Amino acid sequence: MLPVWELLLIIIFSLIGLYLLAITVVYFFMKRAQKRAFSSLDSMIVYEKDRMNFINDLVNTLKDNRYNLKANIKIVVDEQNELLENKMVDMSKVKQQTDFLLIYFQKYLKENGIRKKSPFDSFYKKINDYLVMDIDSDNYPYKKYNLYANRYNSILSLGFLCPFARSIKNPQAPIL
Repeated sequence: MLPVWELLLIIIFSLIGLYLLAITVVYFFMKRAQKRAFSSLDSMIVYEKDRMNFINDLVNTLKDNRYNLKANIKIVVDEQNELLENKMVDMSKVKQQTDFLLIYFQKYLKENGIRKKSPFDSFYKKINDYLVMDIDSDNYPYKKYNLYANRYNSILSLGFLCPFARSIKNPQAPIL
């Protein structure tokens, strides 16, 4: 029969080993979820560039038809184009500003009474397609990404994994 202190040491070291094994398994799940989340985020850049190209076309059409835009909006459009040209794109900021621009131009077309005039009628209809505000709808373009990001962030925030997972290499994924 083993003395009590040896039995306690065996139990303590067994628990520490089990803890480290569990952390290792969860860490590999977290890394897999991180790859999925950030590759899905990278694929959203193409969608945001498409939305911004639409806004640029609308701005050019407004200029061609002699509608004046405020200087502030021109600055925001230019900043947005610069944000999307950067190598590291802050997607949450890009999405918010693009949504703002779409809402602004929707209101601009409505208030100037040109939403039903050609060529602005097609732009007005397309704004509604690009501006999906209901996150529960089936055609919400960020739904798949948000699912992956939530999975990754939930694994990352597990209490027993935090000391090992929190670092610059493992940032939280933004929710869009």
